[in-house]
Amino acid sequence: MTMRFFATPQDAEALGRMHHQAWVDTYADLLPDDWFEHWTVDDSIAKWRRKQSLARTLARRPDLLEGRALSKEDAKLLEEARRELTGAREMRDDE
Repeated sequence: MTMRFFATPQDAEALGRMHHQAWVDTYADLLPDDWFEHWTVDDSIAKWRRKQSLARTLARRPDLLEGRALSKEDAKLLEEARRELTGAREMRDDE
């Protein structure tokens, strides 16, 4: 049996912290010393929360997103969410 877990809005803080820490652990020696002063844990958490919000709207009320002017960042997050939702549906269809 294959188990799949999908992030929920309640996971945003943990995912943001984990994402940020992974970058610190992986890239701290490769990036300028002040890099993480400009990209904080709070920035990462906010990004995950925004992505979850867009994903939920896409899944539940896609009509609210049609024709809407999005920021470049929101458009990128929405496209990521769209790919993930499409992949999740395809996985469910395969079962």
